[in-house]
Amino acid sequence: MISLSLFDLLALGLVIFIGLPHGAFDGAVYALLPNQASDGARKKSLPLFLGLYVTLTIAIILIWLALPLASLSGFLALSAYHFGKGDTEGFHGYARILALIVHGGLVTIWLPVIHHEQALAYFAALTFRDLEMMRSLSSVFFGIGALWAGLLIIYGRMAWVNPYYRGRFAEIIILAIAMGFLPLIPAFALYFCFIHSRRHFTALYQATKSLAPQSVWPLGLGLSLASWLAGGIMLFILNQTQDFAISAIQIIFIGLAALTVPHMILIDGLWRPLARFHPFAQNISQNRRTS
Repeated sequence: MISLSLFDLLALGLVIFIGLPHGAFDGAVYALLPNQASDGARKKSLPLFLGLYVTLTIAIILIWLALPLASLSGFLALSAYHFGKGDTEGFHGYARILALIVHGGLVTIWLPVIHHEQALAYFAALTFRDLEMMRSLSSVFFGIGALWAGLLIIYGRMAWVNPYYRGRFAEIIILAIAMGFLPLIPAFALYFCFIHSRRHFTALYQATKSLAPQSVWPLGLGLSLASWLAGGIMLFILNQTQDFAISAIQIIFIGLAALTVPHMILIDGLWRPLARFHPFAQNISQNRRTS
């Protein structure tokens, strides 16, 4: 049984209203900036981009409904990569691979281990299975957690030797301790909203304040509003047949998965490599290294 405290609800509100828009604004940049020399090209690229984004989003939801356990596992792995990649801009070679795994595992490995029972209850809701079935996988969680802890120690030694890595290593230690004192959802919101999304928004703002067209911000807000509306409608429908807390967890986290995968395919996979020589893309990368 899942119960959401007022603290949990406030944290979920932060995830919805701060965390979710960081991807929507990336979508606005994708649709508008690579073709900013041509208004006609922009107008043609926007429907194509939105169509692809919506199609991929619906596909991810359908795949999740058909293969929930595999989808949850894949989402955790993708999230680890996405978070780790965002936290290790400016790292290179072996050091970046190690740091990417450690930073990416903070939310996807460390958090489920230290809040084990809560995590299992949420995982059961997200995979439409009972709690006992999820408990049978406990040894897997703890095994992966032990491996992550070992890599954290190696990362600490690397930071001890090289001062360049000490700031980010200190960050992950502070966050890991804070997450131990906070409930699971507020701990997730702490990282997702105030580290990952803040870092992203800071880089985006610094890059767009002089180069981006004014329409980036209205479009980003429009995409966010569309996501909120769709989630609200689905929450209303699901809440007619099941508990509100379960419905909220399913809508928010399956929704995040359905938005994250298109984001990684269209933005990280296609747009950034094509636009890597664009001044805007260069500014984004530079600002992420320093934020």
